[in-house]
Amino acid sequence: MTNKTKYAVCVGTLAFAVALIAAFSISPAVGAGLGLLALVVPPAVAARNSGEQQLHFFRVRMQFNNLSALTAGVKIGRLPARAFIAGVSIHTVTSFNAGTTATIALGTTQGGVDILAATDIKTVGASNVAVPFAGSGLAVTGAGEVDIWAKFAQTGGAATTGDSTIVITFIPDNDQ
Repeated sequence: MTNKTKYAVCVGTLAFAVALIAAFSISPAVGAGLGLLALVVPPAVAARNSGEQQLHFFRVRMQFNNLSALTAGVKIGRLPARAFIAGVSIHTVTSFNAGTTATIALGTTQGGVDILAATDIKTVGASNVAVPFAGSGLAVTGAGEVDIWAKFAQTGGAATTGDSTIVITFIPDNDQ
């Protein structure tokens, strides 16, 4: 097969995938999961809602070796409209050894803090963020679906160790 033929097949396959997604109203996140779309930056994510009356959550592990992406802000999920944010928990397994401070903030925009203001992740151990915090309840989801972004900040020298897991719990509005 010549390079020209390979290129034509690749372009044809991409056009078919885009047409398939459009024809069946497949969300870009599902299309990407099926391998039908190229990488979308930032990634398109469907709002999480299983349709059941139970606590939902996003669980994200943050380690010192991926801090370069985290310092810019990383999209970690999408909340459905009128989702009730019940809590944020942080468990630091290995201390972030930045010189002075190491914090994580959560927001609905890349550098936002409207869900959770900068919170210490240097201290080892598990903690629940005290309610109410900025984005608790319907504070950020009342007007529609929102993305969740995480942003790491450090001062006094770069961390060379660190490992935390952050859990954001919410209850979707499925009583409509």
